[in-house]
Amino acid sequence: MNPGRFTNNLVDTLEQKNEGIIFTGEDEQTLNNERNAKASYKGKNYLLYGFDTMDESLDLDDTFKYLQKYRLDENLLKQARESIARAAEQNNSYNPKKDSAHFCDFCGIEMKEGEYSILVDGRERCDKCSEASIKTLKQFKEIFLDVLKNIEKFFGIKLEKSIHVKMTNAKKIAKHFDKQFISTPRADARVLGFARKDFRGYTIYIENGSPKIATMATIAHELTHIWQYANWSNREIYAKYGKQKAHEIYEGMAIWTEIQYLLYIKENDFANRLQVINSTRDDDYGKGFLVYLEKYPFKDLKFRRTKSPFEKKTPI
Repeated sequence: MNPGRFTNNLVDTLEQKNEGIIFTGEDEQTLNNERNAKASYKGKNYLLYGFDTMDESLDLDDTFKYLQKYRLDENLLKQARESIARAAEQNNSYNPKKDSAHFCDFCGIEMKEGEYSILVDGRERCDKCSEASIKTLKQFKEIFLDVLKNIEKFFGIKLEKSIHVKMTNAKKIAKHFDKQFISTPRADARVLGFARKDFRGYTIYIENGSPKIATMATIAHELTHIWQYANWSNREIYAKYGKQKAHEIYEGMAIWTEIQYLLYIKENDFANRLQVINSTRDDDYGKGFLVYLEKYPFKDLKFRRTKSPFEKKTPI
């Protein structure tokens, strides 16, 4: 046993409190396999071209100095233009159901062989998401509290602060629904987190190993449910929409909120990708989202005071 690793895991599972919120969590774990090793090698040693050492004929230091001399490493306008064009091309050609391709389970982008890693529960994660993944409970706690503050500000609401927040992996979350998480090459539609209210109070479960943007989106989604539980009456929801439609009403608003939140903080690429994914889902999440989107078109932050589903107890 590695004493340092044991200590870190122990620290991350200890309860941390803030303003009545209790946080518990566990570190992410990746599989120690050939694919992950290949991705790691490619990311850190791509100039070795598959060998163990650098070719002596390559003078990288002087080459870099030459490029710097003519400021070829500083052409920010060119980089910005290329980034905009590349993002537009990716969004226009994005097909989450493409055959013979692997998609990131976090951002949904198509991945190439050797450019992604696999977590211990089977989730596949692109290199970009791996670099931005939330690895500690301390990081997660800071992000959660930041999203909570912004949600209240953006939508003009107050959220319940007596919450137990737990960070865990996809398989353990699936078990709460008597299901199994089985990874596929596609961006697997799954429960990224859930919120519940019972005799013990409010609880939120959220996946570990997610990049910051995906984590923020899930937090916004689950905080929407906490607000619903505190402000809606199931009796009124059932009376207006019927018990069969209630889940669609709850989840549709939560999907709408997480995407609108991402647009408010200018994470447009990820927000647009989530919109594509959820618009094509043939379940309560996708159907409910489209109903909310029709009534509450997405707005820029400067128009945030326009109507939103948070203003009504029966929003549709």
